[in-house]
Amino acid sequence: MDAIRMAWSLPDPPEGVADPLPERVYNEFFDLTGTPFSITPDPEFLFFSETHRSVMEKIRYGIQSRMGFLLLTGEVGTGKTTLCRALLDQLRDKARTVYVINPSLNGQELLACILEDLGVVCAPDASKKELIDSLNHFVLTQRGAGAVVIIIDDAQSMPLETLEDLRLLSNLETDKTKLVQMLLVGQPELVDQLNRAELRQLKQRVAVHCLLDFLNLDETAGYIARRLAVAGNKGQVRFDTKAVRRIHKYSGGVPRMINKICDLSLTAAFAADSRTVAAQHVTAAFDELVETTSRVSGARRWFPGWRLTRRRLALTIAGLVCMAGLLGYGIYADWARDGSPARMATADGPAPSLHAWSRPRL
Repeated sequence: MDAIRMAWSLPDPPEGVADPLPERVYNEFFDLTGTPFSITPDPEFLFFSETHRSVMEKIRYGIQSRMGFLLLTGEVGTGKTTLCRALLDQLRDKARTVYVINPSLNGQELLACILEDLGVVCAPDASKKELIDSLNHFVLTQRGAGAVVIIIDDAQSMPLETLEDLRLLSNLETDKTKLVQMLLVGQPELVDQLNRAELRQLKQRVAVHCLLDFLNLDETAGYIARRLAVAGNKGQVRFDTKAVRRIHKYSGGVPRMINKICDLSLTAAFAADSRTVAAQHVTAAFDELVETTSRVSGARRWFPGWRLTRRRLALTIAGLVCMAGLLGYGIYADWARDGSPARMATADGPAPSLHAWSRPRL
């Protein structure tokens, strides 16, 4: 871990010189042309796992079929934003798109934001009805030029009133098709919101619901190889099998966590002058990641060489409870065998009856 910290200690750029591009200290050592495990949502690095490929196909089918409302949910760090940006790249010449990354707006502000992105000029004091009418007029004039696709990221942070206002956009339709294709992207809490009674009308209009899942072990290996290849790896750096297994275990198959662990693992391998990332480099990286996120437990401070994971904590507590139970049972058994008044024997004769041990009356 000290080696990782030393590798991070780079000199500041000279005064008056702009900051360089965000590269890592190991890029030159491994002869990489880019940073392979940045956590920024770069579509170039998108790895199509089975779940990512399935989600992309469903969303594209929903848009091409003019289904109206689509829903994409997934846990934090599973790659929702990267997938959205890849979708925007695919739709660049085929549709008019709007990408909303800050949906914490009321309904009127959101409509104004959508119209601004579409290039529609509206009066600053326009009412909600006027904004919807302007959007309706725009999509009608664009019918021959492709779909109008609105993607709202982090939709779980939208106020309930704004979510309900989105239902009004589903009324923009002809007799045969929906004029606006709306993709709501968010964490699982978004589903909880749509399950509320006051949003049941909006929920009924969701035509497709896609769930972005975690990566399995084989997909984790493919994910790492894909990102290294995009960054210019041609065999000069590799993660061995044990390292990949450990990365998958520590990350739980969450792409963002894989990026963080791999980034620090490459730093650890660089500090050790090794072109192969081994299990010990991954362990050192995870130790650094845990400490920098302030998740150092009391037991870890007392026993620095022992990693207290949730599983080990649960097993430890269960073991202590079992030991306490066995100890209590042993004490009780000894007392019942040797200390019970009914079984105690004296040197002069048999054990006295229970009445003999009763308290005398005064």
